Amino acid sequence: MTTESTLAAAGSPRHAAPAALHPALVLSAYLEPLVRGRRVAVLGDATIGLADRLLQRGARLVHAYDPDAARVAEMLARSAATRQPHPSFAVFDGDLGVRDGAFDTLVIPDLSIFSEPAEILRRARRLTAASGAAVIASPNPDVGRGLLPAGARRGGAPGYYALYDLVALQFKQVRMIGQAPFVGYTVAEFAPKGEPDVSVDTSILDGSEEPEWFIAVAGERLPRLDAFAVIELPFSGFPVASAGPSPEALTEAEGRAARLGGELAELRTRHQRDREDAGARAESAVVTAARLAEVEAELDARAARLREVEARAGDTHVRAERLAHQIRDMEEELRSQRDRATRLTKQLDDEKRVRTKVELELGMIRNRPEIAGARDRLDAAMAELDAARARIAELEARPAVAAPDPGLAARVEELEAAAAATRRELAKATADRDTARRRAQEGERALEEAQRARRDAAAKLDELARERDRLEERASRLDRENRGLEEERSALDARRLLLEARIVELEERVAAQEQRIAELEKRDLGDAAAAEIAGLEEALRDRGHVIAALKAQLRESERVGKELVDELGTAFEASAAGRGGPGDAAGGGGSGGGLPGTGGQGDAAEALRQQLDALARSAASSEADLRAAGWKIAQLERELAEARATAGSPQALHDELEQALIAAQAEIAALRRAAEREDGGAGREEAGAGREAGAGREAGEAREDVGEAREDVSAGGEQVSAGGEQVSAGGEQVSAEGDQVSVEREHVGAVGEDVAAARQDVSAPRDDLGVPPEVIEQAVLLQQVASAVEVGV
Repeated sequence: MTTESTLAAAGSPRHAAPAALHPALVLSAYLEPLVRGRRVAVLGDATIGLADRLLQRGARLVHAYDPDAARVAEMLARSAATRQPHPSFAVFDGDLGVRDGAFDTLVIPDLSIFSEPAEILRRARRLTAASGAAVIASPNPDVGRGLLPAGARRGGAPGYYALYDLVALQFKQVRMIGQAPFVGYTVAEFAPKGEPDVSVDTSILDGSEEPEWFIAVAGERLPRLDAFAVIELPFSGFPVASAGPSPEALTEAEGRAARLGGELAELRTRHQRDREDAGARAESAVVTAARLAEVEAELDARAARLREVEARAGDTHVRAERLAHQIRDMEEELRSQRDRATRLTKQLDDEKRVRTKVELELGMIRNRPEIAGARDRLDAAMAELDAARARIAELEARPAVAAPDPGLAARVEELEAAAAATRRELAKATADRDTARRRAQEGERALEEAQRARRDAAAKLDELARERDRLEERASRLDRENRGLEEERSALDARRLLLEARIVELEERVAAQEQRIAELEKRDLGDAAAAEIAGLEEALRDRGHVIAALKAQLRESERVGKELVDELGTAFEASAAGRGGPGDAAGGGGSGGGLPGTGGQGDAAEALRQQLDALARSAASSEADLRAAGWKIAQLERELAEARATAGSPQALHDELEQALIAAQAEIAALRRAAEREDGGAGREEAGAGREAGAGREAGEAREDVGEAREDVSAGGEQVSAGGEQVSAGGEQVSAEGDQVSVEREHVGAVGEDVAAARQDVSAPRDDLGVPPEVIEQAVLLQQVASAVEVGV
């Protein structure tokens, strides 16, 4: 539970406070973790002061969009009077001039002021970034009276389930929160010691207050907010801020009442005078009423005449309009007839010219003299032929009484020949006529070619029109391509956001690699190297204990050996005395003295044998311990080799991590170059200077993030290098321990050489002592080992 009282704290706000409190102001305190250092958009009434409060709470920038242009103008006028940072105010219309996903947090303080909530939520989803959140508040339509007057369309606002469904259509996850009134008193100690504990007691209430507002927090990932919060509002801002009037207000009210009493008496006196004046005016009003009746009757008559004139004028105007339309139609028809007459006249002129040309050619053909004479001769010959035929018919009709006249037959043959010649001339004339007709046809074909050329010109005109249509279509296609480029720019912006998310992922990978490096340092250096070194130290301590035990045994053996040497010397002296005894006994005649001497020598030899047996056993035990020490040294050497091999594996892991970091740096560099290219392309495509500036700032932020990621990767590489150096140092320490073991081994080798020399020294006198050679060799060996161990330690 969080208790928030900063809205009621003393101090002037950044801008002029609104005229009255609004329930949405509590969102500025409740959403402070969600807006600090982020880009925020507020959709709704700009005069409630929520945008200013969010800017005070640490928002990086705040854009307030209001559908009412008058409220936007009022807030712009207020913000222009101050030089302090203030939100950006704009009208919420079709194009806001920002890209999709431009805001980290979007707040709608009152959804009921919008007529289409579904469309508003769809646009809010486009304005909210993929990793951002949207907060939508709507009044509860079932609450009749609220703590503060707000929500002009409370009855038309969506209910709980309707609001949830509207928000869930646009966002993946939705959390519903209720805002209920909290009325009470604060009971606090004036001088508390330390931070006081806050307790909230609701036992006086019969039940919980019904929520006045429903708040939906939505996004791809829900932010973490307080489950229960009590936010205090200033008591002076409520509509009823006090229980009774102050003495100054009472004094002012009494003075106002006295002034109103005097004004009332004056008004009564004036009213009395007005009544008297009204009686006098009533008498004159009777005369005025009669005159007014006459004037009204006259006005009615004039109005009737005026209406009649207006009716006639309306009919005349209608007829005039109709005639004007007819005249315009006739003028249009006249223009079309004139155009048609012009075209027909032109066609007639062309036909006349072609006909004149043909007639001229026919006249020229007809006016040839040979054709005219042939026609006359043809006509005369035809007449003669007809007369001859008639004569022949007449003669044939007569009875044949005499032979035909030869002259007549000759004349007939002559006439037939003339007729044949005439026919030939007529055929020639007919051929000339056909030639003229062909020329006429050629003229007609030329006319058709001219008409075809005109049609071709018309076709070319149509082709030009189609070309114009194609150009218009190309212009529309270019417009569509421009829109496609805009969509591509939006896609590039989305890809840039993906690159930013990729950079964040790489940062997380770098952090994971740093954690892995730390774990490797702890495991390799703290576990492997430390464990191996501790094992070596333990082995060296064990070897020290063994060497100390061997030293003690060698000291004991040396002591026993010295005693044995002394006893051997004594035995040698006794033996020498025994050899001189028989002469003395023979000279002195005492044989009894030889028996005691012989018995004493036998006891000393027996004691010497026992000591030599004990010394042999001790020497055998020491030799066994020496072999065990050699085996221990060999085992330590093997463990040292294994420790060196283990110390080499962190170096290989270090190289692998360095290669992974180099690959990560290369990938970050590639992403940086891609982001720079996309930012450059987006900057060229954007037309507005404000958008280019915003894109430049975002590209600079992206490049700063990439630079920070590269610095983090470089720091991780340095840490890996430091871990490698520490592993190398651990390896050097293990190598030093191995060198120490080698030195100890050399000491043991020197001990072995001393033992061999001791064996050679013992080989000469062992025959004289009469002692088993193994005992003497072990004694000398133990003495040499003791001396070598003392030198080594």
